[in-house]
Amino acid sequence: MPTYKLTYFDARAKAEPARYMFELAGLEYEDTRVTRDEWKAMKATTGLGQLPVLEVDGIELPQSGAIERYIGRKHGE
Repeated sequence: MPTYKLTYFDARAKAEPARYMFELAGLEYEDTRVTRDEWKAMKATTGLGQLPVLEVDGIELPQSGAIERYIGRKHGE
């Protein structure tokens, strides 16, 4: 089973659909919520320099739409 780490701000915004999808599919994931100061320090190291980012077994997948499609295709019915 892959390990999932979803990184976004502590807000109900672009990462919220992915959070719901993980919960509805019954999947375990690490929900990492960063502050604005933490984001400034890590921005240069993220895919496309933006959040949200989903890390799947060490591979980063940026952008909310791509993350939602990935979860839906891997775990949807």
